[in-house]
Amino acid sequence: MDRFADADAGGAGPGWMSALAVFCGASVVFLVARDLLIPEVRDVEVWFGFELRGAAAWATAPLHWAIFAVGAWAFATRRSWILPAAAGYAFYVALSHGVWNVTSPVGHGALSGIAQTIAFSLPGFWLLHLQRRRAPRTEGWRVPSVPNLLSGFRLLSVPALLVLAWNGATNVFLGLFGLALLSDVLDGIVARRFGLETELGAQLDQWADFALWVSFPLAAWWLWPEIVRREAAYVVLAIVCLLLPTAIASLKYRVVPGYHTWCAKLDAILMGIGVPLLLVFDVAGPFRVAALFLVVCAVDELAITALLAECRHDVPSAFHAARMRRPA
Repeated sequence: MDRFADADAGGAGPGWMSALAVFCGASVVFLVARDLLIPEVRDVEVWFGFELRGAAAWATAPLHWAIFAVGAWAFATRRSWILPAAAGYAFYVALSHGVWNVTSPVGHGALSGIAQTIAFSLPGFWLLHLQRRRAPRTEGWRVPSVPNLLSGFRLLSVPALLVLAWNGATNVFLGLFGLALLSDVLDGIVARRFGLETELGAQLDQWADFALWVSFPLAAWWLWPEIVRREAAYVVLAIVCLLLPTAIASLKYRVVPGYHTWCAKLDAILMGIGVPLLLVFDVAGPFRVAALFLVVCAVDELAITALLAECRHDVPSAFHAARMRRPA
């Protein structure tokens, strides 16, 4: 079914969809008038947080108009796909604000970017909540889920981070890296909270994490060669612990599993704290602890691979894998 039913089991009437349709329609009018009548605005468009100027801005401005025009039509006609699509766009806007604050000359810095990312994410969570209440498993839904979009953002950020590191853009690099870490936190929360966990999502999340952390040492070498050289033993240890379990599991299953173990989640937090402290403040202790803890994570994942005959995703620990092997 391509439209929501008139009656909502949750008790909410269609008024809020009409209000969102009016909001999108008013946004089209506002954007067209602003882009055509205000010279200092029409020469700048922001996509994925990066500013386009001149002819590129003029050429891409109608895309923003079209997005809101489609939104107005979809909300007015109550299309079933509009809620997840609008939620995805809300998260895109949130991440773009974060990137813009650290890349634009008139941005307000990383802290403001993170605050705006969180604030602009709230409408996305609200739309996902509505989607879950009204049509959580709509058969005709083919819009990529929000967790997959967040994982895709993290995956696409990898080449951008490498380019920024090569060009010595340290502040922008740190800002985008922080947003990539934030997307790693959000995709899991959204997937679990709104029942959007899929096999594709688990693999995409695993590939995004793998690409981000494997490419990071090279980027760090370009920006902070002295620190990386000093911490070389811990860096190599971390890379081996990331690559070895994934390589062995891939050889066994012919696919990259997304175990998402408790150890790995804890180490992601430790790395998220330790890496900035190391690179920005030259405090090495937390990073070294995180690198050493990766040994525990690697042993845990290797044990899971040894225990399970078939590839499984979202296995919290080797103990859980052992229980999965037991006959019912």
